[in-house]
Amino acid sequence: MTNIAMETAGMSSSSVDFNNMSDTMDYSRDHVCNASSVQAFVNTLMQPNQTWFWVYLVLFIIFTFGSGLYSALTTSFFSQDVTRLEVCLRQGCPSERDYATRVMRLLKYPNLLIVTLNMGNVAAIVCQPIVLAYIISPALSILVSAVTVFIFNKILPQLIGDRHGLVLAANMTWFVYLSIAGFFILACPVAMLLSVVLGKRKDRFYERSELKALIELQMTSPDAAAEQHTLSPHEVLIIKGALDAESKVAMDAMIPLDKVSMLDYDGVFDRKTMHMLASQKFSHVPVYMNHRKNIKGEFVVKDLILLDPNDKGLISQSFDRYGRSLNFIPSNRPIYDIFDDMNLGRYRIAAVFDTHTGTVVGFLTLQNVLDVILGQTRTPGHQDSLSKTKAVQSWRQLAIERRKSLPTSNASEDSNRQLTENTPLYEVP
Repeated sequence: MTNIAMETAGMSSSSVDFNNMSDTMDYSRDHVCNASSVQAFVNTLMQPNQTWFWVYLVLFIIFTFGSGLYSALTTSFFSQDVTRLEVCLRQGCPSERDYATRVMRLLKYPNLLIVTLNMGNVAAIVCQPIVLAYIISPALSILVSAVTVFIFNKILPQLIGDRHGLVLAANMTWFVYLSIAGFFILACPVAMLLSVVLGKRKDRFYERSELKALIELQMTSPDAAAEQHTLSPHEVLIIKGALDAESKVAMDAMIPLDKVSMLDYDGVFDRKTMHMLASQKFSHVPVYMNHRKNIKGEFVVKDLILLDPNDKGLISQSFDRYGRSLNFIPSNRPIYDIFDDMNLGRYRIAAVFDTHTGTVVGFLTLQNVLDVILGQTRTPGHQDSLSKTKAVQSWRQLAIERRKSLPTSNASEDSNRQLTENTPLYEVP
């Protein structure tokens, strides 16, 4: 009997201790858990009947992912290049055009957008430790909140926003519109103040030097090579030449006067003269009188096909019958203006005169203009062709080395497009 009484007393004591522990873990009327250790937190997890615990836990998770979403959207929207979006609108696939349209509607109001997203982000971050403090101790709630903010608000959102920014921003525009409506009363005055202080946001466009650098990167980029979007060296030269031609003038493209084959007005059309015209294959030949700077006009070589060299007729007589007048242009005339005139058929050859002395210093043909625009300087006396050829060869070698480091899975697909060592580059006549 004594033993039974002792066992009963022990069981009673154990029951009391369990009740005391249960009391310490119970929530107050304010649904505040007074647990002060991680062990108490684990014990609480074993009590599913504690409704408010799960409510606060779900709220903490919602605020955590909400802050991460706001952070990812901020990175996604403001990492978009407006120029890139314009390109997607014009040349992208249907899905890219749809994404770009949605994003650009919101980017029209950048100040309101950034204020709204940051307000939502800050509100979610502030609520995290407050809600978590109802479950664990305040000090531990701050530590847990700091870790979750570091991971789910900084690292992951920024990585996702950087890699999949356009898709994420376009698919979450509905959430952004709801956020703007919710924070509009506070966000609108702040956005208006920013507009007054900082001014209107300006779209960024690439300068000529930047475009040329982008073109070179497009040719040598391993990622572009893997997607078969690389540019050939010839395409690079043509595009760079077209960009550089804006600053070129007639002096840069002309053939110097001492390198031009001309006919003397007082000469004769003998067999030697005819052989010279046939061997050089010119379509136009200038005519001078007395000295080379005194230009009389020009012959179109096909007009002379009926002349008999055995007759040894005077060039002056033939000029009166077949000769044509020449156009004279200043040496500082822009190359694109000359190209427009030649493209309209106003002339095919022109004499270039020095604007200071008024004397003829060279001749310009349509071929010379096209060579400059296409980045292929073939004019005698110019040394740009050799340097451009060496530059293309260096770019080409760099592209080959980079593409060798790519995975070989796509080697069979684009073997016909890959650059090889034996492909001809750029021929300098």
